[in-house]
Amino acid sequence: MDRLSEIRARYTPGNSQFLDVGKCTVDDISFLLAEVERLTALRREVVKLAQESVRRDIELAKLEVEVQAAQASNRWIPVGERLPERGERVIAYSPAMGGTEAEIQISKGFMLHSKRTDITHWRPLPEPPKGE
Repeated sequence: MDRLSEIRARYTPGNSQFLDVGKCTVDDISFLLAEVERLTALRREVVKLAQESVRRDIELAKLEVEVQAAQASNRWIPVGERLPERGERVIAYSPAMGGTEAEIQISKGFMLHSKRTDITHWRPLPEPPKGE
């Protein structure tokens, strides 16, 4: 039996949840106070770890939103879903030609090097590299 169980057995009358501290020895009270300090320190550590976990969860959620936004901006968009803005330069996909740069001309459809073609998907051009 550990020390805490021994103290509990010695000083807890009947089914009570409380110790009869009036009958405890000085050593037992010192032990109990040290135990309270140890548990308080553990509680502080648990709270600190929980706060850190919440901070990390928030950071992870922010990163997941960034990833979803990056994926959405980098996907192939079917022409049936929507077309790019007039004059916007995009990467276009035609099953016959593969991917190539194209410019949308609303009145004429997609133009590839001044030649009309059947485009099924498009996506915005990527951002240019950032200066070093």
